[in-house]
Amino acid sequence: KETFSRRSQKETRSRRCRRSIRTKARLTRAARSPPRAAGPATTAPLTPRRGANVDELRESAEWSNRTGGMRAAAFTTSHARVATEKRLMHNATAAGQPGRAFRALIVHPKEAKEAPPRHQVAEVQSLDDLPAERQLPAGGRTTVRIQFSTLNYKDGMVLQGQPGVAKSFPIVPGIDFVGTVEACEAGKWQPGQQVLLTGNFAGQHIHGAYAELCRVPAEWLVPKPDSLSPEETMLIGTAGFTAMQSIIWLERAGKLKPDSTLLVTGASGGVGSTAVAIAHHLGYKNIVASTGRVEENQELLRKLGATEVIGRLEAGRPLDAERYDAAIDTVGGSTLAAVLSQLKYGGAVACSGVAGGPKLPASVFPFILRGVSLLGVDSVQLPQAERLAVWDRLARDFPRNYFDLVRNEPVDLEALGSLSQRILAGQVTGRVLVDVRPKL
Repeated sequence: KETFSRRSQKETRSRRCRRSIRTKARLTRAARSPPRAAGPATTAPLTPRRGANVDELRESAEWSNRTGGMRAAAFTTSHARVATEKRLMHNATAAGQPGRAFRALIVHPKEAKEAPPRHQVAEVQSLDDLPAERQLPAGGRTTVRIQFSTLNYKDGMVLQGQPGVAKSFPIVPGIDFVGTVEACEAGKWQPGQQVLLTGNFAGQHIHGAYAELCRVPAEWLVPKPDSLSPEETMLIGTAGFTAMQSIIWLERAGKLKPDSTLLVTGASGGVGSTAVAIAHHLGYKNIVASTGRVEENQELLRKLGATEVIGRLEAGRPLDAERYDAAIDTVGGSTLAAVLSQLKYGGAVACSGVAGGPKLPASVFPFILRGVSLLGVDSVQLPQAERLAVWDRLARDFPRNYFDLVRNEPVDLEALGSLSQRILAGQVTGRVLVDVRPKL
């Protein structure tokens, strides 16, 4: 063992001696040779001292070039590129820079399936500090300072930690907003310009509107109509957008005429109540509003334009009596099955809801014996040209008395936890406006 130890020590000293001789020889050759031109920026960069300043970096580059290393140019080029990228990122996200903290409502993953939801309103220094920040492609990101948002059924599901809407947790909910542009990498939007967003997976795949700042792709945004205030824009929001979209779909299918009998299900909710008001404003005379809370909301629905208010529809026979020319269904499930069985020959229903469940307990008889149509309404991935057309109709044809009839007291971020339970239970009537502006 002693012989082996002495041999190892001797070999180690020998290796160190050879390494020292090679280093000295390399330095001697470098000192005698003239400086070589800097090589291409593909060589592995040097590793500078942590925290080195610009002068130290320059001296390091000169020394490396003088000793025949082409790595100095590579390091200088790489360092400049990284610095430029960081500066561009900083300018593009100046609204979320450190020192300008903002509030954000963050929903964390549940600890167990039956555990209560976990959400908090936190102070965040930068958009990049949000947990599990979803990375957006560089070049088109737009930072918006949010003014108002709304509470929708989807938002309630995310706030309660339910699966099926948010891609992952933690996340900032909020599927729609109106606000002011603070920075746009692509230059499509100018600072100070008022914009709005509905759909496009905000609050589902990326952080959404329940924060004072939000960063989204530039192509997702729409200019706020000049004829609408920020509050009015969000009182319409995703619900009003979906309602108008449903009416447009039925009009294009040729299923709505002035004397048509139009059924609206889930009429007490955001989409349903807005659809009743818009249809009445457009001149449709026979509007039947279906709701599970007839006594509580009958007066409001009649003021919005309903000529008849009935209770919730339940699925019965595959084919029932023919009652309605067209329908707007915001519930789904067994309610949609009942609507299909009661449509007149050649009628159509525009469907946008899932509050009654995703399963459709219906038969094919309404389709093959009465020729009815089921029109799907998706406001999330709607092409931008269609989205602009819907907002143009809303700015032109939306009834102004709606705002006073359905306006609830604006709420702040802290109140959304309890309100989300109520909207999922069907206990919210009208629209819930969320005031996201900083508290004074």
